[in-house]
Amino acid sequence: MLRISGKEKGKRALPAPGEYALALLSAKAYSVQEVRAKLRKKGFSPQETEETLSGLVRKGFLNDASFARMLADSLYGAGYGKKRISLKLRAKGISPELIHETLREEEEPAASGTEGEKESCTKEESSAEKALQGRMRILRNEPDPRKRREKALRFLAGRGFDVQTCFATVDKYLGKAGESDSFS
Repeated sequence: MLRISGKEKGKRALPAPGEYALALLSAKAYSVQEVRAKLRKKGFSPQETEETLSGLVRKGFLNDASFARMLADSLYGAGYGKKRISLKLRAKGISPELIHETLREEEEPAASGTEGEKESCTKEESSAEKALQGRMRILRNEPDPRKRREKALRFLAGRGFDVQTCFATVDKYLGKAGESDSFS
């Protein structure tokens, strides 16, 4: 059922806030804050917005915890680190406490994604390995092993990986500083 916004003729008919929110959520997942902003931008009152949000949360259509886990998994899979994931979650309106809890859950060991290794590593380490593997084609073009190593470290740091993960991953793929290069 549509409701009419305003009594003047010529005004566009707006869907009810619940219908609009469900239409949004049927296309992709959103955080509570994102749906709130979209409802407010569409012209719904704060009261209508909050009632709609509480109903969607109560019925399980909106859940920031599952949204944060899903987005973190997706970003780890795309080769991003904790710092970058934390920034993305914060930008989506996820609370710092929930971000911390989500990233702590993600620290559990995951199967390593490199060439059939059987050892387990965290999602962050696996993500760093995947990101660096994707970058190796470009890094191979650098003839100087020291510069190649620096570029790899900057690349991983820019992806949001912590210093320890950056060095461990680069050491694994390019060797430790001062050692002979593995792809020359």
